[in-house]
Formats: sequence, structure tokens, C-alpha cells
Amino acid sequence: MKAILTLLLFITINSYSQKLYIVYQECAIIVITNDTIISRKLIKHDELLEFSPGWSTSYNDSVNMYWFAIENKETILKQLEEL
Repeated sequence: MKAILTLLLFITINSYSQKLYIVYQECAIIVITNDTIISRKLIKHDELLEFSPGWSTSYNDSVNMYWFAIENKETILKQLEEL
């Protein structure tokens, strides 16, 4: 199931030209980005549950996905606003 979700999210990110895309699920917040500054900040975050690299045809570059528990939504969004 997670592999299917990952595939669908990478297809979704391929249709966007932003450096950051956020997906909300019932129990998780997923941040998808190709920005190295954002990636460095998120990979070091204490609340990071999982990290997954991928490839985006729109960016013609790699993108990274970061999973966080939905309880950390406000913390993650606040941190992203600071960047």
C-alpha cells in the first residue's frame, strides 16, 4: 500500500512546478521537495518518521519525501515558513 501511495505522490509532484508540496493524510503529513535547503532542515528534524528519495520528470531532478506524524503538523509548517 505504501509503495502505491509513494508512486501516486511522485506522479502528483511531477505535475507541479513548486519547490515544495505538502500532502495531508489522516495520520501523516508528507513534505515533498527538491529544494536542498528545505531537505537539509527536514532530514535533521527530530520528528521525522521516514525519508524516501525519488525522481521528478517535471524538475528533471531528484525529489525527496519526508513523513511526519500529523500531530507535528503545526511544528513542521512553522519551520517551513521560517525558510
